[in-house]
Parts: sequence; C-alpha cells; structure tokens
Amino acid sequence: MEKRIINLKMSDLEDSGVHMLSLVDEPAIESYWVYLNKEIETKLAINDEKRIIVGPVIIPNFEIYRNPVAQVNGNEPFYIQFDIETIGSMAEKFMRQLKLNKTNLAHEDNSDAGSYIFESWIVETLEDKANTVYNLNVPIGTWVVKMKIENDETWNKVKSGELKGFSIEGSFVAENEIDEDELFHKELYDKIRNLLAD
Repeated sequence: MEKRIINLKMSDLEDSGVHMLSLVDEPAIESYWVYLNKEIETKLAINDEKRIIVGPVIIPNFEIYRNPVAQVNGNEPFYIQFDIETIGSMAEKFMRQLKLNKTNLAHEDNSDAGSYIFESWIVETLEDKANTVYNLNVPIGTWVVKMKIENDETWNKVKSGELKGFSIEGSFVAENEIDEDELFHKELYDKIRNLLAD
C-alpha cells in the first residue's frame, strides 16, 4: 500500500494556524528540545536554573504519522507535513497574534504550562544557532522557539525527562482540499479591496 501524505496549509480564515504550543513527552516531529544546563553553560553563560528550553516546533517536510483509528474519521493511517513557506507563515502569524504564553501540557484543555516564548525564529542556514549553539541538527526552514518555564511542576517534568518536546495545536487545510468557494471569495475580496484602494 502506498503511503498517503497530506500537505497541510493555512487558509485565509482568521483562526487558521497555530493556536497553542503543547509541552509533550513524545513530540510528533521526533525531535526534542534542550534545556540550558551546565553542558552548554560555557557557550551561553546560562544554567538550567534559568528554566529555559530551546527546541524545534515544526520541521519542514517531516512526515508526521497520524493513526485514524484514534481519530474521528478515516480508516487508513496517513502522514501530514508542512512545507517551508507554510511554516514561516505559521510562525509569523503566531507571533503577530501575540500567542506567546499560549502553552499547555500534553494537549490537555485547561492545563496551563506556566511558560512563555521569548524568542522565535526560522532556521535560515545550516550554521544557524539552532545547530551550532544548541545542537538541534535541524534543517533550513525549521521553526525554533526559546521558552521560559515559570511553573515549578512543569519545570520538574522537563528536568526529569517526562516532557521532552513541543507539539502544535491549530487549524489547517489539506493542500489539495482548499475550498474553491474560499478561493473565489478571496479573489472577490482582493478585487474589491483593490477598487477601494484606487
């Protein structure tokens, strides 16, 4: 059976994109954060009591396994992935909407992780600090964040290894399933906006 891969995109709807970052034990991108400890203290002059973690949020074209048995519909396993352009748009919109403290634990509703993002960037070269300073070994186009953990319980879970990485919550559309009505309305909106701008 051929592997089914769905390329996810953001739509033009206001709620499309990343709504929340979740701190999880098994990130779907199979890449973990690092917390700033004595091992890299000499490079950064920071120790783990600063309660800072750095890690990838989304890696471009990384195939994320989805099992529809655990999902609401569908009957065959499949993969989702995001391209570089979509990742850049997701990161930009997340920052523009000031969702820097929208974090939870293991995707549980009403579970505030007690943390906030204070640095966010897209890896632009392989010599990016994500790789040279933090040893994340991620490709160009990866969205990386640096997060401060204020909650004692959350920080203890990070230090013990119970929480190891980031996972996103959001609204996206499949690239080949973008609604034609939505495209028509966008084109119409753009025409009206251009007329009013003249």
